[in-house]
Amino acid sequence: MLLCVDHSPNALKTAQYVVANFAWRDNMAITILGFIREPSGDVFDNEEEHEKARSDNEAIIAGVVEDARRTLLDGEFPEDSVTVKMIRLRRKSIAAGILEEQRRAPCHTVVVAGSKMSKTEEFILGNVAVKLVRESNCPVMTVY
Repeated sequence: MLLCVDHSPNALKTAQYVVANFAWRDNMAITILGFIREPSGDVFDNEEEHEKARSDNEAIIAGVVEDARRTLLDGEFPEDSVTVKMIRLRRKSIAAGILEEQRRAPCHTVVVAGSKMSKTEEFILGNVAVKLVRESNCPVMTVY
């Protein structure tokens, strides 16, 4: 299982969902995949501010990933069944990063946090869950 987390409000709900619905299964391997967004250097006055924003993003995601890991371990998943991976996204979308990782290390299921948005927002910004459902070659669970 690929458990995808970012700093969205529903990110930890994905880990809670996995515990509630899959903790009873034996031989379940879960990879927690965290996404570190690289901020554009164009919005900062100098390299020092840019580097601070970069390290702040990394610290936030590392904390969310650790919280998800702790949730799984507290939910009775064996420690050796939970792995953590963090990837940096520069110019590609979270959906593209998930699809790339899912194809690189095949998994049977992807679990991702959903975000409620209007049809207009979805059209303009795109929706990670919708893109994954359309393009993934395995089941995708969206947790709201």
